[in-house]
Amino acid sequence: MLGAADAAERALERLNRALMDEDATLRRAAVDAEHLQKRLRKVGRVVAKVVVPADDVIDAEIVEGGPHS
Repeated sequence: MLGAADAAERALERLNRALMDEDATLRRAAVDAEHLQKRLRKVGRVVAKVVVPADDVIDAEIVEGGPHS
């Protein structure tokens, strides 16, 4: 009977560690997403400043409407 109680206690400890790891992972994911969003905004600001001379355009196509137009 004591062996079963020890096994149940170890299983509970493993479950608690796994849940704590999951919580930590979710917190890290939120922080990582925030950092990624800041980087993407910075890239967007840089790309918005890029100028491409018309002579460098090789092929262009004007698409009007959506794919189901």
